[in-house]
Amino acid sequence: MPRSERSGKQTLTGSSQLFQSAKTKILPPLPLSDQELVFFDWVISSREASTWSPNDLVIVVNLARTFQRLEVLNTALAEEGFTQENNRGTQVANPIFHALTQTQHQVQALSKTLGLSAAQKGLGGDRQSGRNQAEREARAVISKAASTDLLA
Repeated sequence: MPRSERSGKQTLTGSSQLFQSAKTKILPPLPLSDQELVFFDWVISSREASTWSPNDLVIVVNLARTFQRLEVLNTALAEEGFTQENNRGTQVANPIFHALTQTQHQVQALSKTLGLSAAQKGLGGDRQSGRNQAEREARAVISKAASTDLLA
């Protein structure tokens, strides 16, 4: 029978690893703008910290950049509208809508590559969902503890 590679979160070792993982600040391997960094952090926080490989982090950088591009395109589309008038006076689809759709497909593909939208890489299912939930709860405890100076 295969041996588990990770400690259960209910054990002392597992709980300690959980809090260490939740405290870990993962930095992007490539430069990002401030807004792209926000997206990077969002994506990183969606999965247990110990599961990110260096290759995954490069993909997360690209996903963060793509999310930023999606924001820019959404803003432009909201300002310009879904249709435009061509040089003959005919209403045509705004080309930004096509670019937006392509960018959304890129987000989906990158997310699937990272196992964020399906049970790929063994990171889906009830067991991993429980691990992800446990880490989110640990982060909340750490955040709450950091916001108060009443620690004994």
